Amino acid sequence: RELPAAFVRRCLVLNLDLPKDDQALIQLLDQRGQLHFGNLCSPNVRSQAAEQLIKDRKTAMEKGVTPPGQAEYLDMLRALSVLGKTEDEQVKLFDKINEFALRKYPVMHDK
Repeated sequence: RELPAAFVRRCLVLNLDLPKDDQALIQLLDQRGQLHFGNLCSPNVRSQAAEQLIKDRKTAMEKGVTPPGQAEYLDMLRALSVLGKTEDEQVKLFDKINEFALRKYPVMHDK
């Protein structure tokens, strides 16, 4: 819902528009993932999560629902870094949880 104009005037507003280009978005997400989690998630895991996010964003837009964004990407990396200590563990976990971390709406799930 829209916030009242008087409220917004008193706020600092940071627009976090994501790049439209897939490669630019992957690069941005990878950089943000590196800043938040350092070496807790490998470049391979960060890239895999970013690529899945892009696929799920496209599906969400086709279905007319709000697409996942940077917050969901960082939530995914947080879960992977806490639950998996090695890259192999994180890749296996990714396969198990990606459907739940990025696809928030029932219309996005295959039936």
